[in-house]
Amino acid sequence: MDRLALFLDDGGVMNENTRRGPQWQRLVGRYLMPRLGGAPEVWALANADEASRLFREYGRYFGANPHASWSEYWAGYEDDWLTGMCAVVGVAAPAERAARLQLSLDCALYVTRRVRAVYPGAVGAIRRLHAAGYALCTASGEPSWELDGYLTGMRVRGCFTALQCVVLTR
Repeated sequence: MDRLALFLDDGGVMNENTRRGPQWQRLVGRYLMPRLGGAPEVWALANADEASRLFREYGRYFGANPHASWSEYWAGYEDDWLTGMCAVVGVAAPAERAARLQLSLDCALYVTRRVRAVYPGAVGAIRRLHAAGYALCTASGEPSWELDGYLTGMRVRGCFTALQCVVLTR
């Protein structure tokens, strides 16, 4: 018998974005301050500003062309995110693009494993669905490595068989 697959979104379904945002800001500051300088609280504010700006740009970009390459877009997004925050904080971003992209990725991996914004009951429901034999997958507008981090932090990563980034447009 084939297993039934369930696709679960992350933000707004498993995790509460209004709680996640402030944690991201604090954790970005904690991660980047010892690596690049600046004050953690300034990094937090810079992250809030840059993330808001880039989320709006994401919507416009894919709204104008829903078939645009996500991987090409995302590399620019990560670079813009880090260099934008560095400008706000007043510190130099790494000179090499590859180093900036690696630092952005490392920061996201650090943050996503530490954020705790799960909705009450979500972890139990995920475990019950997995135990009942459902193939659990994600369908979210986030990269798979961020989804992996959130699910790892929730201690339910082993319940999921696939992590999909789906570009959502209106």
